[in-house]
Amino acid sequence: MDSSAPGSDLPCERASALAGSWLAGALSTDERRLLVAHLAACSDCDADLRARLAARAGLASSEPSTGARARGPFATGVRGFGRFRGALLLACVGAVLLASFDQSRRASRLQSTTGAVHCEGRQIAAGDELSEGAIVGVPREARATFARGALRFEVEGPARVRAARRGFDLLSGTARVVGEGTIGTSRGALTCDEAVVDLVESAAGFELRCAEGVARLAAHETHQLVPGAHLRFVRASAVPLR
Repeated sequence: MDSSAPGSDLPCERASALAGSWLAGALSTDERRLLVAHLAACSDCDADLRARLAARAGLASSEPSTGARARGPFATGVRGFGRFRGALLLACVGAVLLASFDQSRRASRLQSTTGAVHCEGRQIAAGDELSEGAIVGVPREARATFARGALRFEVEGPARVRAARRGFDLLSGTARVVGEGTIGTSRGALTCDEAVVDLVESAAGFELRCAEGVARLAAHETHQLVPGAHLRFVRASAVPLR
């Protein structure tokens, strides 16, 4: 049975095949979404694709033929220039593909979901990118994982999430933040550094627990969070519970 990365239903062998199709320019939109979602969860496949892109770009440094070496670097003529131009084109294509890949990694997107998830009146699927300001509704008994760069945002319905410039905003519901990034809350910006933080945003207030790593909540004052920290905000007050 093919292995797959945690947080991705796509087997790694299938992801490798899709990466090859992407490099050849033969990947459909749906397949691209699946690949991007898998790469966000699988560091091995991410590294493999980057190596393949680097290898493609490295063709530009391939050695000239024996005849060209004999005549010297300035005597390759039209044929030598054609080889150089082709290698340079391959290198440029590789650089463009890598930039496109990194841009996809930085985009906010729905990584995985259990149950129907809707954004602005339409159902969205794993791998779909979210524009800044888009609000996603996660219904009761549904779960959704959002991703942006090194940040994973796991949400349990009922909940509402908004894609923001630097990460995501939790408008309501229960969520877990994993990794590095910023989450907007009713009490300020939560910045995580390789952290795991549980959040609850409701009409009664806002509550968070830091399970791992280090985080910082910038509200009326800045709260440094370490493992075991537990804050509950009721109205305008922050009450440390531990």
